[in-house]
Amino acid sequence: MTQIALFSEDDRKSPRICECCGAKVVEYKHSFNQSLANSLYKLYSQHGATNISKIGLTAIQWTNFQKLKYWGLVQKAEREDHTNIGGVWKVTQTGLDFIERGLGIQKKAWSYRGKMVSYEGDTVFFLDLHDAYIRKRPDYVADSKPHQGGYEANA
Repeated sequence: MTQIALFSEDDRKSPRICECCGAKVVEYKHSFNQSLANSLYKLYSQHGATNISKIGLTAIQWTNFQKLKYWGLVQKAEREDHTNIGGVWKVTQTGLDFIERGLGIQKKAWSYRGKMVSYEGDTVFFLDLHDAYIRKRPDYVADSKPHQGGYEANA
């Protein structure tokens, strides 16, 4: 998902002020991190649309949960008439692919007034950030090697 940035690098450093309403005209940069990966997994483990107040998010996860939408990983659940169901979110197909199929996303997303406008940075993968979920005993065994020293009994 490549998007065109609304502002130049100089605009981001010293934002303009809207002449009509006085609001800052500024983009914000968000980094995908372990806390967001854990929040996504908590919703994913519910197997469907769920009120996020019921999934055990920490205060930081609660505050930042909505940022997952900038990468297209979650969306608010809707009724048949397309109105949002308060507090209820679901994992998108992109989110499922990120968790289950190893889809990579760019580390940083820029937003403007709550909407994603561009991505940048290295590609990150779910298993890089949440390997307690992905890594199993056979993975650790595969990463092991025989000890090269002599046998030493515990004293």
